[in-house]
Amino acid sequence: MRRVVACTFIGILFTLAGCASAPAKNPSEYSDKPSAAPTGDYKIAPGDVIDIIVYGHNDLSGQYTVNAEGNISMPLVNIVSTIGMSTNDLETRLVEMLRPDYLRNPDVSVKLVSYIPIYVLGEVEKAGSYPYQPNMSVLNAIALAGGYTYRASRKKLIVVRGDDESRQETKITESATLRPGDTLIIRQRLF
Repeated sequence: MRRVVACTFIGILFTLAGCASAPAKNPSEYSDKPSAAPTGDYKIAPGDVIDIIVYGHNDLSGQYTVNAEGNISMPLVNIVSTIGMSTNDLETRLVEMLRPDYLRNPDVSVKLVSYIPIYVLGEVEKAGSYPYQPNMSVLNAIALAGGYTYRASRKKLIVVRGDDESRQETKITESATLRPGDTLIIRQRLF
């Protein structure tokens, strides 16, 4: 009888433990968990290649590269600024620009084809710029750059994110996920 009571009590404890939930953590911008491609909050940046489809109008559809000023040049609407816009924002803007004078009910789709590159500097074999791929980790970027040099410190990994006005340097781990335009710096170890 004691055995049945003890087993029942243990079962109840496991059930209650399973129902309890840990408090939500504030997600880090430099999470060690892989993330999907930059989400809707990703702002189109110079160097990005975007695919614009205006349904029923192949002459307006195509791939466009965002120039250094953050603009694209498109038939009918000429120069379109993408500064501070997500792909959804750009879709809305293009519909607004095409609707009044050119098309009755424009149906526009905008998709990122390729992102601005990442940069790997410091104690790697081949420092330089490399194409960004969704879910790219710091270790993936180091591998693209030919791996660490013998002087590299695996504990002194820095990522620089943001433009000149909002530039931030943060220490990260090899498993952290990078974002388009990040600069990864591998420092030298002390002997």
